[in-house]
Amino acid sequence: MAGPSGEGTSNEVDVPHPKRIRVLPNIIEGFIPRLGNWIGNSSKQEQGDIEVSQKVFDVLPQRGIDAWNAMIIAYSHNEYPDEVLNLYRQMIFEVLNLYAKCQKMDEAIVAFDSMLRKDLVCWIPMVSGFAKSGLPIEAFDMYR
Repeated sequence: MAGPSGEGTSNEVDVPHPKRIRVLPNIIEGFIPRLGNWIGNSSKQEQGDIEVSQKVFDVLPQRGIDAWNAMIIAYSHNEYPDEVLNLYRQMIFEVLNLYAKCQKMDEAIVAFDSMLRKDLVCWIPMVSGFAKSGLPIEAFDMYR
């Protein structure tokens, strides 16, 4: 099996330095699908592999669906249900923020309604999104 860099059969991951990640986001975005394929092609990974994958994920300037899937698959295959659920909640929250910032409140409501636990961090983008969308009554109703 080829590693994420496409070279050899080693399970070692050559992780770019975090400063380079910010400078070269396109390279990292290209790295994540390969990382996802690498993780997904194996039913079990060593703890160090998941930790390296998590470090790359944590410093991504933008997380596409490939990045989220790679991490959820890695934790799922290695029987870390708490981490799977935590990543899923984070992903839903980021989707909620995205929709609210883009004033796509119908989509934001769907994401919001799918959240089992709604804390203050979830309510703020909804109120703000409605207010920015010129829907003050909905913003006030959400606030109450």
